[in-house]
Amino acid sequence: MFAEAVGKAVAFGASVTVCDIFNAPNIKGYIHYIPEPQNVITSIRQAFTMEAFREWKRMMEEAEVMAHNLNVDPCRYGVAITRNRDTVGMGIAIHYYSLPSINDSAKAHNVDTVWDLADIMTPINPTN
Repeated sequence: MFAEAVGKAVAFGASVTVCDIFNAPNIKGYIHYIPEPQNVITSIRQAFTMEAFREWKRMMEEAEVMAHNLNVDPCRYGVAITRNRDTVGMGIAIHYYSLPSINDSAKAHNVDTVWDLADIMTPINPTN
């Protein structure tokens, strides 16, 4: 799952893996990040290492615990991986397929920006 998630991020610019039963990396829909001090930024070469895998696994576990602590569906929480040139970043994110749903979630989490996985370099400000 991890190698596929990183591979999709490198190939398409972004992917998100949520804490559902399948843990399948996805490149469609919208995300917003959950502020976390341990977000990871690394090179493409280092993104495929065991160290990066361990960080991804830690974030996946933390995302699931976070959802359970908030008493919400953990299938929305996961790890987003993005690529910008030769840099790869990972962070805990919430994923929805619809823009209105992600906007509502961003407002509920006090987040200013959402992202379309198909165009990860262009931020979307949630509508008021």
